[in-house]
Amino acid sequence: MKDTELCSDPDEISNLLGNFFCHNSSDQNYNTAFLENNIHMRKQHFISNINPCLGEQTKLNSPILLADMSRVLSKCTSVAPGPDGIPYKFIHNLFISALNEIINVFNKIWASGRIPQNWKHSIIISILKPEKNKFEVKSYRPISLLNTMAMILEKIIDSRLRWFLENNNILGSRQNGFRRHRSTTNTLHDIQQEIYSTLEEKHLMGLVAFHISKVFVQICF
Repeated sequence: MKDTELCSDPDEISNLLGNFFCHNSSDQNYNTAFLENNIHMRKQHFISNINPCLGEQTKLNSPILLADMSRVLSKCTSVAPGPDGIPYKFIHNLFISALNEIINVFNKIWASGRIPQNWKHSIIISILKPEKNKFEVKSYRPISLLNTMAMILEKIIDSRLRWFLENNNILGSRQNGFRRHRSTTNTLHDIQQEIYSTLEEKHLMGLVAFHISKVFVQICF
């Protein structure tokens, strides 16, 4: 829908959705102070403080191995590929020699810290939010289909980061979202226990809940 008029042309609909998603993630959503600080941070060269004596840090930053890739591939299911058009099934059927060549590329990226420009592109699919008006642009959320090769590397890095964070108890004990063997149900259980304890001890309890609109599309990387 555009200016209260329904659109039926596929190209116009795509442009409406694209412009809406782009606006949500644009710099216009941030104040000047934040943008200036963000630009300053991006220009800095981050030097990793790796202590060779700390085995965990060494493992976190060590070269990627075939075992790392095999572990990730074993958990990859068939999903629609991104702009590269490479399905996971294709990677699964490669010879070890071909996988080693991919790992060599991954390690060059890992060592340099530079991602290929075309890996930053994706195919955007609009998904209608539950119980929302399908004729309104704001009722849709974008889903990105990323390049398969980029996804594999991201999964390898994600696995390492999760291991490091959990092994060193860096995450708070009540951080339940996006953690293995945990979910938001754990948070509800914690709240329930707090309520029971408060009632039993005849104390007062306050609960503040808030919803951040468009939080994922406005995260600044």
